[in-house]
Amino acid sequence: MTGILGDPLLPWLRSAMDLSYQRQGLLNTNLANADTPGYVPRDLEFNDYLTQMLQSQSEGMPAGAEPTVEDRPGPETGFDGNQVNLDDEMMKMAANKLLYELVSQVSHRKMALIRYAIDEGGR
Repeated sequence: MTGILGDPLLPWLRSAMDLSYQRQGLLNTNLANADTPGYVPRDLEFNDYLTQMLQSQSEGMPAGAEPTVEDRPGPETGFDGNQVNLDDEMMKMAANKLLYELVSQVSHRKMALIRYAIDEGGR
């Protein structure tokens, strides 16, 4: 899959932002269920999915696979069987936020370069 002018970066950035958004939802759900007996936290295979997407695009094939959502049992289980570790979930949320902001900034700068090329190309 390629974007504007055959550049695969913009579709990749869009997919990375979508994936980060989906992951944030799962992490929010994990936090919301921190007191639910027997709850096992869930997460996305984030890095594996992005790697797969990059490889498939470099081979000229569209990246159509969906990320895998998996149960991620914590190292410790509470007395009620709950496996959510608040510190781990907060750390994952902070890292996910940073990734989203980074991808957003790169996307914004890429679009600014395209805008500049369009504006200057007409002169």
